Amino acid sequence: MPALENAQTGGLSRRTILKASAWSAPVVALAVATPLAAASVAVDLRLRGYSFGDTIFGRSPDGLRGYRIAILGGYGATTVGDTPTPGANLVMTFDARIFGAPSATIDAQAATLLTTTTTGNTTTAIFSLPIAIPADGAEAEILISYGSITEDWYEDIAPSSVSILPSGGTDPTPSDNTVTLTPTYFDTFDAGVTATWTTDTIPSAAGGAAFTVYKPASVSISSLAPGELDSSGSISVHGPTSLLSTNPNVFTGVYTGITVTSAVLNGNDVLASIGAPTGNLQNGYQIPLNLAIPSGQTLTLGLDVEVDSAPREYVYPEHTSTVTFPPLFEDRDTSNNSVTAPAI
Repeated sequence: MPALENAQTGGLSRRTILKASAWSAPVVALAVATPLAAASVAVDLRLRGYSFGDTIFGRSPDGLRGYRIAILGGYGATTVGDTPTPGANLVMTFDARIFGAPSATIDAQAATLLTTTTTGNTTTAIFSLPIAIPADGAEAEILISYGSITEDWYEDIAPSSVSILPSGGTDPTPSDNTVTLTPTYFDTFDAGVTATWTTDTIPSAAGGAAFTVYKPASVSISSLAPGELDSSGSISVHGPTSLLSTNPNVFTGVYTGITVTSAVLNGNDVLASIGAPTGNLQNGYQIPLNLAIPSGQTLTLGLDVEVDSAPREYVYPEHTSTVTFPPLFEDRDTSNNSVTAPAI
């Protein structure tokens, strides 16, 4: 996800309102005017982006490059101090090739669009917020939506920003008024997964022939050129589904544990880098790889899979064992991310 940053929005000036008062004193029927007294109103607003939201992705026509753009679930606006700000503007900038006409609400009340201008590919929209920005640590919730969102490919997508500005006066700390979201570009990769299999048996609760199940003996993850698999990758291992004899209404897996016995990358022993498997009999197991696989190279893991010996009412042959490298958008071909054991 792209990193959030607070930055003052370029090209936006904060208005300074001069509050003037004039008075006169009668002196022998002459009115003598004093100079205007002026004061700059300082309002300290603060805006933060929520930590949740959505992400849009785009990919180049040849599939070798991609981008991701975060869309936050909302924003919290507050006035620093103990006096709410009675008037504020919301300023949005975005790439008009990706995002359509925006709208905004604050605490479920619609903001009023004041102006929209576009320079090059970047649109700036200014909204008037209809309620005061609360103080004393309280926040108003700002939600933003767009009339349309596309995932077309461009090499130069402009950052998006959301700013809150006092509609009158100046802000002494403008650095915390803006949340900026910058597109992240990346090279795609292609992970290919293969496995070798061995078998084990589980007793039948009915006393008949034992159930035969497959379990992976080794798993190979190849980084198919071009593109490198980064160190965040993992492998998921799932066994077939079964019915317990002690409770025939409970569906469960059959693997009770996995140990990685060896790990070889390009002829080198990398076992110390592989993470410990996590998971359980019900949901399967995940093995963090914790290392990058360079383009054209293959990581091979030796596995020792433990099978539950408790009798089963039934083991579903159509629910075969699988090994998966979880598909990610960065993977340009997810058809080779999973491998399934042969049918029993």
